[in-house]
Amino acid sequence: PESSVSMDAVQRAVDVQTPEIQTYLGSNTQCLMAVKLLYERKLGPLSFWEPYISMLPHTVRLPVHFNDALLDIPNNAVFASNQRKQKKILRAIYELLSAPITGVYFQLDPPLDTSTFEDFLDAWSVVASRSLMLNGKPALVPFSDFANHNNKACDVAVSEKKSNDNNVDSMN
Repeated sequence: PESSVSMDAVQRAVDVQTPEIQTYLGSNTQCLMAVKLLYERKLGPLSFWEPYISMLPHTVRLPVHFNDALLDIPNNAVFASNQRKQKKILRAIYELLSAPITGVYFQLDPPLDTSTFEDFLDAWSVVASRSLMLNGKPALVPFSDFANHNNKACDVAVSEKKSNDNNVDSMN
């Protein structure tokens, strides 16, 4: 089907990268899947997967989306440090993918030349939260990932101060 052509296009764009970049991207398969999701979104109605992709959320709010002030609220230095490191790694991968002319984004037809880091982060968050691992690689599988999700749900953090700590008691 048409979708396999676009998935192959992303793989071909990766294949022309240096071995070092290929290795780096190969160990970050969710990032490659995010590129594939961005590409399918750009194809719009021409994508075989458009009916499914149109039902996916545009983004899933994960800690990598939080600004520094929000990361410090849980008062957990390890958590904040890990999220800052994750975002730094994702930004480095984005920079590799979007490098003018040589990056994967520019090897695609049509190119993803207008995609921003925020677009990439949004696509990555969808893949990170909704993909299933099949044969060691992330896959977005129509219908199966809807089993434990509610597209209408909202994220609410409830914090109650107890007499001796400042921990978050529950997140819904």
